[in-house]
Amino acid sequence: MKKLNQFIIEKFRLSKDNLNKQQRDLSNTDISKVKQLMRFKTPREENMNWVKMEQYFNKKSNPQRLVNSIKDDRKLLFRWYICVYNGYSDYYPTFREAIVERDICNEDQLDAYILFKYNSTYGGNSTYTKSIRERLEEYLDTYDVKYDKK
Repeated sequence: MKKLNQFIIEKFRLSKDNLNKQQRDLSNTDISKVKQLMRFKTPREENMNWVKMEQYFNKKSNPQRLVNSIKDDRKLLFRWYICVYNGYSDYYPTFREAIVERDICNEDQLDAYILFKYNSTYGGNSTYTKSIRERLEEYLDTYDVKYDKK
């Protein structure tokens, strides 16, 4: 019974903390720059980015070293999105920070792009889609973005 009481008290505390957080409304943020940069030139280029990022993650590569090695703005943006999509929560903050520091896009544009993907692409009911949707929700929650949970 004591564990149940502790659980309930913790839930109330977490709920209270969440109520005090101000969520960012990014519904009117222009994401055209991100969309333009996120276009792959070829399917091969797209596949290569996905494969490389998975290899880096599996090897537990240092995200800061990865970011420092990427000189191309588009590649950095692709890799950030792949990290978000795959739920690499130890990686995407480093990529996000580098994108903002290099003045490729600002935080609102990046977060609004993930909100756009969440709202437009991953609204289905399959298990595969649900896991992706949960990863995107984790990202949106991390950066206090206001969204309608699916």
